[in-house]
Amino acid sequence: MSYTICLNGQLITLEERDTRALVRRLVRETRRHVWNRASGPFCHSYGRWRWHHQRRNEPIHWIIEAVGGADLPTATRANQLKRRHDRLERNLSPAGILDFYDNFNAWQRDAASFRRSMRNYLNDFDAGGGRSVQVLTLTRNLSFMTLQGCALALTAGASGAASAAVVASQGAGTALVRSAATSFVVNEIQNGATRVGRSLAGEVLTTSDVQREIGLNALNSVSDAMLGQIIGRFLRPLKDALSRAALREIRSGRFIRGIGIDVASQSIDAAVANSLKALRPQDLRNVLRDVALSGSARECAQSTADNLMENRRFRELMERHLQQ
Repeated sequence: MSYTICLNGQLITLEERDTRALVRRLVRETRRHVWNRASGPFCHSYGRWRWHHQRRNEPIHWIIEAVGGADLPTATRANQLKRRHDRLERNLSPAGILDFYDNFNAWQRDAASFRRSMRNYLNDFDAGGGRSVQVLTLTRNLSFMTLQGCALALTAGASGAASAAVVASQGAGTALVRSAATSFVVNEIQNGATRVGRSLAGEVLTTSDVQREIGLNALNSVSDAMLGQIIGRFLRPLKDALSRAALREIRSGRFIRGIGIDVASQSIDAAVANSLKALRPQDLRNVLRDVALSGSARECAQSTADNLMENRRFRELMERHLQQ
């Protein structure tokens, strides 16, 4: 049975066996790039907490605490966080991955706060330095939302449950299908997990970087034949933008093979059309790289035209057609 879902603005059609494999991939990438980066530091802090908590009745220990003004987090707080940690770890499975993403963000913020409290305690207790803990709000992070979207789309689709992420197959239109769909989801899982891991490590990722990566993933997932359909969505404004740019190049003398300034506009239009048709798929993917950041067909056309005018092969094709 196949079904169609919408993920990061892309309609993708998957077979049920593909979904099961993708959910397992999502679990593996989540464990490697997201969970291990959050779980390891928390478990280290919790282990330090247990050691100090078990020695609080030793006179020398509480004297040092009192002198240093060290304030150990309460047992209730620490143990609740550990129970939530263990529950999240159990949810790292195909059946529990959606629950994991529903609860991970709140836990990791509380865990980061706990680690900061432990750092302050150890600084006061040992009168030493400490490593700062950055509290992240992942609910606003596109990478986190990508993984949560994968969990929702794949698990809801596999079970047939009603979900806003699942749409009727007959409405798929030009959906990414079969191998393209699988490739897109695999890359979103890998890229999203890696980005969240980088965020947890303190790196700042911009929204435009994430959007560009999603767009490139979609472009790299579709077949060569679909690239023409993508350009066809804004072909008229693209041709207009290219014709204007080519005329400016001719007047400035930057087309170097003796092209005269008196080239007719219809000749330029024809050269643009013929050059676009002759481009290789890899060139088309490259010049479409900024489409994901565009807000309209006109913006898509302008960014693609700018990239085309910088593309060496397109310029060579234009010069050849203009000379003819």
